[in-house]
Amino acid sequence: VRMDNPRQNVREYEGVRKDGSTFPVEFSLNDIKKEGVLLFILIIRDITQRKKTETALRESEIRLGNIVSAMPCAFFTSSIRDDGGQESLYISEGSKSVFRLDNSMFVPKNNLLLEQFEDEDANDIVEFRKSLFRNNKIDMFEREVKLKNGNWVHLRIRPERLKNGSILNHGLAIDITERKKAEEQIRYLAYHDLMTGAGNRAYLMKAFPKFISSANRHNKKFAVISIIPTNMSYFYANSGYDIGDMLMEEVANRITKVISDRDCLTYASGSRFILLKGGISHGSEIDDFCKNLEDIFIDSMKIEGQEFDVNVKIGVSIYPTHSSDSKALLKYSEVALSSTKYDFQSEYQIFSEHMKSKIARNLSLRTRLKHAILNKQILPYFQAQVDVLTGEIIGMEVLARWNDEEEGFIPPDVFIKIAEEYGLIESLSEAIIEEACKINKRWIDQGIARVPIAVNISGKHDPKSVLRLIDKMLNDIGLPPECLEVELTESAMMEDALASRRTIEKLRKRGVLCSVDDFGTGYSSLSMLKRFPLKKLKIDRTFVLDINSANGKAIINATIAMAKALNLVVLAEGVDNTLHFKYLKEQGCDIIQGYLFSKPLCEKDMEEKLKNWDSCHEISLVNMN
Repeated sequence: VRMDNPRQNVREYEGVRKDGSTFPVEFSLNDIKKEGVLLFILIIRDITQRKKTETALRESEIRLGNIVSAMPCAFFTSSIRDDGGQESLYISEGSKSVFRLDNSMFVPKNNLLLEQFEDEDANDIVEFRKSLFRNNKIDMFEREVKLKNGNWVHLRIRPERLKNGSILNHGLAIDITERKKAEEQIRYLAYHDLMTGAGNRAYLMKAFPKFISSANRHNKKFAVISIIPTNMSYFYANSGYDIGDMLMEEVANRITKVISDRDCLTYASGSRFILLKGGISHGSEIDDFCKNLEDIFIDSMKIEGQEFDVNVKIGVSIYPTHSSDSKALLKYSEVALSSTKYDFQSEYQIFSEHMKSKIARNLSLRTRLKHAILNKQILPYFQAQVDVLTGEIIGMEVLARWNDEEEGFIPPDVFIKIAEEYGLIESLSEAIIEEACKINKRWIDQGIARVPIAVNISGKHDPKSVLRLIDKMLNDIGLPPECLEVELTESAMMEDALASRRTIEKLRKRGVLCSVDDFGTGYSSLSMLKRFPLKKLKIDRTFVLDINSANGKAIINATIAMAKALNLVVLAEGVDNTLHFKYLKEQGCDIIQGYLFSKPLCEKDMEEKLKNWDSCHEISLVNMN
């Protein structure tokens, strides 16, 4: 038999051993012709180990496939062309959650994957593909992109150049939608006031350079307008914080009606708004705007079935007419605002040079403040911090109060601002803290109460002086370290995070607890809570006052849950009614502070409260209402 071509036949069979057990075998039959003789060669192999390996590989492939399918991301591989086109070779089942499309839809020679991205990002991806054929270097493409379906993904593409010159793209699209939403919420909290929806001071200072640049570029002016609604203190005192906050929200809404999208509205302390209004050519435009602003408040505000007559006082400074410095412009608009109380003909005033006499008043206030600190005329007041479950007073916050001989009671935000501006804040803080610690030491020695006091340290305070001050309280006065707590504001801690952390660690070694005050009103950095060795987190009163809204509740809930996960004690301030108390208790808040249990009290009144406090009676009274 003549065979022009040798034949090879390989087959697998099941072999049987003498003991009856079976095993896989491979038969390989070859025929060759040698010297006119046809020979057959049969090779028999035991392929048990190979079969085990193949089975293990298949199982591994299945496991990997299941893992990939369960991940909130999509893996894909495609072959690309030099024109930027592609042929999809593979895409994981994660496409269902990321792209909202079944992976079977991404068929070869289909641009469906590319079509999921916004046009700008899609064009960049195409250009990236083309560049791979122009350059020998293989670069990675990585970017956070928004899909047309509204999702956000972290896109990473790693090219692979094959030996035949073709290029494969191995890609990974991770769903980061929830993270982007959280970042957006945090960014909003960092730059906005929750009560009014207007920007905050950080937002204002960020906007100033943009307005200055625009005014210079277009040879225009812009106005810094301070706006304060009248009678708000009266409304808050007589109608409560809920009504007062709703009034402030309505004030913001009305102001928004007469400004453009290019203007910048922010909410400052003391029920005051600051507006940056650009594109001004003539002074008459400011007059017209201020009159329109006054007119929008002619109609009464209706809140919860009640009518409130709210007017506004307005102070204006103009860039660059009055100054080219943002801080000076803010100060001049405040001076103009203060001048409206002396002018009954108009509700608004534009800054003029003679108004600088108002600044002289600040200088006078500074001098009087300095003497008041030296003469111990600024006194510590105490506000109780109550355990939510037991009703016990387990802490007191120290607050500064000044009754000036010339002007009478001066609000803390006024004289503290003066103290910070003129370098008196350290001496003011030290005087208040020292006196408060002496009082607390006396209460402890007399057996009245052994309750820690929380003292707030200004961001202007030098860290070294803070440690010297605390050492003085512990060593000279003899206050037990567990009876002293230092509160640091979030924004102050983040200004110099390293120095703040070192200070907190040194205070902890001394046995003094540290807490973060006004959380969420500054940088809103969640990572801060992990970076600093803190024991307590204080929820700012602005969040508590917004507890009736869905957003307010969501923020409160998230903050408490996050604090609990980090083993932090949670204190909520501004708790003024039983509604606040009961909701915070349900969410797991540990301590409350507010008018519900006690307003800030002087030494004598706080001592009486400590002596006569009946925790069971107080907590039962609140729970009954």
